[in-house]
Amino acid sequence: MENKTKGYKGISPSSLKPTKKVSAVILDWDATLATSLEATLKALQETFKLMDEIGYPVNIPWLENGKTFDDVTVEELVQHKHVRSRLFLKELYTDYYKASDPEKGEKAAKFAKEIFDMAREPIRENAILLDGAFESLKELLDRVKHVTIVSDKDKATLETQVKLLLGDKFKIGFEENFNSSIHDILVVGGVKGRKEKPHGDKFLDALDKMRVRPNDGKIWVVGDRIIDIGAAIDISNKYDVKPILFSSRYVGIIKKEEKVIAGDKEVGIKPEDIGMVMDHEEFQKMIKTELPQQKNLAR
Repeated sequence: MENKTKGYKGISPSSLKPTKKVSAVILDWDATLATSLEATLKALQETFKLMDEIGYPVNIPWLENGKTFDDVTVEELVQHKHVRSRLFLKELYTDYYKASDPEKGEKAAKFAKEIFDMAREPIRENAILLDGAFESLKELLDRVKHVTIVSDKDKATLETQVKLLLGDKFKIGFEENFNSSIHDILVVGGVKGRKEKPHGDKFLDALDKMRVRPNDGKIWVVGDRIIDIGAAIDISNKYDVKPILFSSRYVGIIKKEEKVIAGDKEVGIKPEDIGMVMDHEEFQKMIKTELPQQKNLAR
């Protein structure tokens, strides 16, 4: 999509239109505010190496001939988004052994998950903030009363990472102890039994926790994946939502109409239907353009 707006490299023109009052901003965590993809890649590499050693080799369909998972880069890991899914290892091993030895496939899937869980433990301490993420959060908190981080990442890992990276900078509240008069940011992670994106259930839970009502104003939903956009659209029947695709160095930008799963439905979106920014520098330009500063925001 050609962009002729001077000074905004990757922001779509629709992102620069004046907006009505924004009452809350929902942000994804991974690849939007922080990244632990390097650590995830290392954990997967250790898992496949050990699985080979104990007699459970597997073929990864998208690897070229002669290439091993040790050769995979972070960019490739992101290109193949399903690799980051919790079900990736289970599906990979059960499918590979399905024809020859289904029982072996089930055992392999179980072992692989256990090995990966042990290998990824350091991920909790190895996340880093993306450049400009702190500044973006600060700009938002000067302009919007309600800011929340909502992720499908398991609750324990998410809370550890947020505490390490943001705990000394902002007053962080988690679901069980959040108080809007005390905390700057609400954090909502993955909980068993609650639907994940592209369902908007977590967004609704976060908005309810912050006591944001549908008539309070527009809701910004910012994330790096299409499922974030889908989850935003899923709550648009109740809230006035602006989806914003945060396209960091890992993820490509939407350039044509895309089919998006929103909850249980498939919908079509075009570039002009959403906001798009390439990095936090551009996100801050969008914030300053669309959101006026507010003094003495009550929290």
